[in-house]
Amino acid sequence: MGKPHSYSAQASWSNGHAEQGSAYHLGKEIQQWSKGACSSIDAKREVWKVLWSLKIPNSVKVFLWKACHNLLPTKANLLKRKVVEDGLCPCCGREDETVLHALWDCPSAQDVWGCGASCFKKCYTVGDNFLQLFEHFLHRFSPNNLELLEMVARRIWLQRNSLVFEGKFLHPNTLYAEAISACDDFYCSTKTTMVLASVSVDVQELARIWKAPSAGLIKINWDAALKWRTNLDKRLNTYFKKSS
Repeated sequence: MGKPHSYSAQASWSNGHAEQGSAYHLGKEIQQWSKGACSSIDAKREVWKVLWSLKIPNSVKVFLWKACHNLLPTKANLLKRKVVEDGLCPCCGREDETVLHALWDCPSAQDVWGCGASCFKKCYTVGDNFLQLFEHFLHRFSPNNLELLEMVARRIWLQRNSLVFEGKFLHPNTLYAEAISACDDFYCSTKTTMVLASVSVDVQELARIWKAPSAGLIKINWDAALKWRTNLDKRLNTYFKKSS
């Protein structure tokens, strides 16, 4: 459970009764704190609502959810669990590797965020953790930019892992281009899936309303597309005329 809130105001007591003025101020402070707690909960709900509605792979959504909850295995988190001996960032070696540092503050990460015409290049650090930074971006960027932000953050983390375990380090422009390409590929695949689903529904609808042909007519169901040629068309017409 969380630590109980301590109120600065205290009611003054006289002959066993609380004075009206001091009790009033204490009640107002409790009321203001309650409003702040409710607004904080509403803000968190808005973050998760936006996060899960973005058009990106679920694996990327889960990654950002972990980042917002400080669940990534950064050096600082591993040091708390006594898995490593120091919490310094493996990329810059200057500061402790928190989630915010790894994905945003580290010079290697800033090189990626500042690539080309990136809309993130002039952004500054807001808050003490990645969740507060993401909350700030919710009110500044469009859903498309937020989707790109998540893809870039995911690429930065994968690059960090590649450096730690394989000693490989990609150019920032390459990383940023991969994130843009991943967004485009996912959008195209999702759009294709939606089109195929609508076609499937149409086919099922046609099958349901199928009617037998009138007398003297023949219905042919093709399993594949057929490019008609003049001579083939003539031969089929001749065959059907003879059969009738």
